[in-house]
Amino acid sequence: MITPRSLGHLVLVLSFAGLWACEAPEVYPRQPQLVRGSDPREASGPGATLLRQVEAVKEKLGQGSKPVGILVALGNLYYENGRYPEAIDWYRQAIEAARPALEAYRALGEGPRGEAPKACETRADASSFEKAVARAKALAASGDARRARACYARALRLVAGAMARRGSAWAVLDQPERGVAELDQALVLTPDDPEALFYYGAVVFNARKDDPNLDVHRAIERWKRFLELVPDHPRAAQVRSALETLEGELAPAPGATSPEPPAAVQAGLPPALAQASRLLWAKSWQAALDLCERFLQVAPTHGTALALKAQALLGLGQPEAAKEVAEAALEVGPNVRAEEVLARYYETVAKDPAAAQAHYQAMQKIDPAYAAAVGVGGAKAP
Repeated sequence: MITPRSLGHLVLVLSFAGLWACEAPEVYPRQPQLVRGSDPREASGPGATLLRQVEAVKEKLGQGSKPVGILVALGNLYYENGRYPEAIDWYRQAIEAARPALEAYRALGEGPRGEAPKACETRADASSFEKAVARAKALAASGDARRARACYARALRLVAGAMARRGSAWAVLDQPERGVAELDQALVLTPDDPEALFYYGAVVFNARKDDPNLDVHRAIERWKRFLELVPDHPRAAQVRSALETLEGELAPAPGATSPEPPAAVQAGLPPALAQASRLLWAKSWQAALDLCERFLQVAPTHGTALALKAQALLGLGQPEAAKEVAEAALEVGPNVRAEEVLARYYETVAKDPAAAQAHYQAMQKIDPAYAAAVGVGGAKAP
């Protein structure tokens, strides 16, 4: 008989046992472990008994609302047994159920985080996610935004994990672009999550020759970060070998110039935005815009992402939209890229040299190294 206590234990085993409690996927996707029948109760092979247990859990829960932890646990079970369409749907339900918490976290905006209280952990029982979110709401209501951010971030790791595995599942089902989009969202929430970093590289490595739109440069960055975080992971040797392959494919021909932007332009950017900056430098305006918009879906008030989006819009010949987005970036805080967009807008579109000069001067005040790297100096210097 499945009791509330055994249900909590099942969720603990399936969902919260640690990042690598189950075998991570190969760089080349493994074959499903479960022999699938029309009914999960008829399944055989490793995991079939556990699958039948979870089917019983689902029947016991009925049609009522389910804790996010249970939804993720069900997704994990189907994922680990090769039932990827079902896994995708359970993860979808988990992400949708967690959306109010994600929106509340975003509403707090960027800022410092305090230490998350112990009540923010999502390992205690089947409803621990909801308890952690309630604690985060209480902290926010009391004016303790620092600890509220930390509490939400801790709770939402569970959701980021669901996004990451959902992305991997889409890739196994031959939809790598959907997989990459899902993994991008996971990595905005948890930029240093080794599992998501690994999946991102694996998805791109597998599909790069069939889908030229995939970002191999970013896959390399994320696999390198994976190796920095977990250099002794069982998959590390395989990742190093695959990295050599990717870097060999991207090696420039003798005498070719590097497409990389100057170091001052890339300094301090997280991986996703560093790639957007690289695309802008190569004048791949639409690709840069798409990447910024995916990033902003998860972090809509990120000043640098807004400024990079404004640069992409300017490159696409949409100066009024670029101006509006750049001004929104400056509402978040000082931003050298937003000042650059406005300087070029007033110089080339509005034909207002005085306004352009003011923004060029602001660029040099905020980040003189960046300003020099993009050619702001001389006549434009204060």
